[in-house]
Amino acid sequence: MVNRVRVDGSQCALDALLVAGAYFAMLLLRFDAAVPEGYLARFGRYLPLAVVVHIACGWAWGLNRQVWRHASVREAQRVLLAGATALAILVPANLVLDRLVPFSVALLGPLLATLLIGTVRFQSRLFAFRRPGDDPAGLRILVVGAGEAGAAIVREMQ
Repeated sequence: MVNRVRVDGSQCALDALLVAGAYFAMLLLRFDAAVPEGYLARFGRYLPLAVVVHIACGWAWGLNRQVWRHASVREAQRVLLAGATALAILVPANLVLDRLVPFSVALLGPLLATLLIGTVRFQSRLFAFRRPGDDPAGLRILVVGAGEAGAAIVREMQ
């Protein structure tokens, strides 16, 4: 039980960092890396809300309940649904809260956060171009200039 809580906590912490980074990147992009002072203060009030909403949506859709090493289409749907739910909550919330961040940040922040969270969750599948055991013929080698001794080594390896 304690081990499971530790894993869930580390996943939530990583998700929180990814969400914060996504929103901050969108804010920097919106203002070409020269964010006005007033927007920074308002962003500081909006960011905790965005992080909590994303973590809560991820929790509600079950993003922390499975082993991501064996992720499938069902888990991809959960990531997308959690991101869409966060988007549906945060865009109207930004309007109600006197537009703490520009509309583009409120709209694109959840999209980038979802992309980052999905990339981290599915990294083992996204970046596994060749996995061990995928080649039924085994490891291919080339022995050059070994004569009879090389032929004996190759027979021994087979």
